[in-house]
Amino acid sequence: MAVTVTQRSVINQDVPSRLLAVTLPPGTTLERFVEQETDRLKALYPKPKTQSVELGPELAEMLQIARYNRNYWEERYQLVKLALREELGFAKKGTSGGVPFVDRRQFPVTGYEVEPFEQDGIYPL
Repeated sequence: MAVTVTQRSVINQDVPSRLLAVTLPPGTTLERFVEQETDRLKALYPKPKTQSVELGPELAEMLQIARYNRNYWEERYQLVKLALREELGFAKKGTSGGVPFVDRRQFPVTGYEVEPFEQDGIYPL
């Protein structure tokens, strides 16, 4: 069900109610929660095993709206990316109606001023 959100006449659009329900757990910071969840998801799904998975239009719309209103919903944008990462599981791409809308990319990052690590992120298409 879509809900119209108006925030000081800046955001005035219908958004999925699931997007409004995405909140940060109490007692934690966004950076800490995102880091912990990312590490958990990397351990659960270390490497892609399938090419794509159908995620549906609701998640695609949630990502699009949170990304468009990122200045006001940075926290929700980060949490939607985590939800998408979990829904992707072992898939490389997420589709809605057969059209890809999100991509999981993994690549090693060599050390220069930081220790080497492997980047594993979600990128909207």
